[in-house]
Amino acid sequence: MNRKEPCATGPNKWQRDLPQFTLSWSTIFKRIKSISKQNKLKEFFYKLAHRIVITKKELHLYGIEDNKSCHYCGDDDSLLHSFLGCQIAVDFLRKVLCWFNEKENSSITLNSEEILFGVATDNDNKIKQLNFCLLYAKFYFHFQKINQRACNWDAFVRKLNFMLKIEGFA
Repeated sequence: MNRKEPCATGPNKWQRDLPQFTLSWSTIFKRIKSISKQNKLKEFFYKLAHRIVITKKELHLYGIEDNKSCHYCGDDDSLLHSFLGCQIAVDFLRKVLCWFNEKENSSITLNSEEILFGVATDNDNKIKQLNFCLLYAKFYFHFQKINQRACNWDAFVRKLNFMLKIEGFA
């Protein structure tokens, strides 16, 4: 019997959709273990890396939703759309980055892959904190979107500050 070695299809699909992709997958998979103390956030990051985060596209495919339109902008929903294509998501994540830069007196800019998977850390605590903030922002945004709720900036910042204390950043 010829058996094929199992391969992770998520990384291949990400590299197809983001041709400029330069991050190492081993680095991303190692980051899953250390990005948060909370299992639900680690699980979300794992699902994101493997492209198994549920969107309206999948809910429609399985007959759970009547359409596959993004709750926020009306375009066809997908994982790529949810974090990089939807203007509401792009604006929300940009606002998170501006908030972080103001809070930390920094001027960090990010490309698409860094928004999705974080910045290489080299044991820099500020970058670890940024990676956590980005992960929590994507988690929050996805939760609100999948439950068809509006994102409330003030509520998000309160929750994020609380989460930062739990993680030991504040």
